[in-house]
Amino acid sequence: MQTFLEYHKAGTMYFELDGIEFGISAEFGKIVEDGYCGARAIAQFDKIIQDGFLKPRGITAYTDYSFVDNYYEIYPYTGGLSVRITIWDQGTTPREVGWLYDFYKYWKKEGEFLRLYSVRIDIAADEQRMCHINYREFDNFLNEEQFYSAFKVG
Repeated sequence: MQTFLEYHKAGTMYFELDGIEFGISAEFGKIVEDGYCGARAIAQFDKIIQDGFLKPRGITAYTDYSFVDNYYEIYPYTGGLSVRITIWDQGTTPREVGWLYDFYKYWKKEGEFLRLYSVRIDIAADEQRMCHINYREFDNFLNEEQFYSAFKVG
């Protein structure tokens, strides 16, 4: 059983710096995790994807980023990135959603500064069915038909 003192020796405090919210975790008086650089990298890509594409079009989608390289020391981040976009209640097929090919073209240009990237788009049609696509920086879809044909069910 932990004593009251042992339980309170570890904790996380939250801060805001340059408009970025982040946590710093400490244990026994030493910092064990400083979340600023990770939060800064996420903010960099939220500015491009959320603020630059989704919000101006009135689109709501969940975005998640996985960084391939050590982003703690690099800003702006230019390494490898995996982007996952999850969409609910906007249609049951990629064509019904309507903006996905436009996003592909947008990100192809906006993401070209990255060393490498991959994008996964999931469309949650219902509890039983989901459509998705995975593509990388070197994939080139020549038109909408080719792009939408690359989506898989399941």
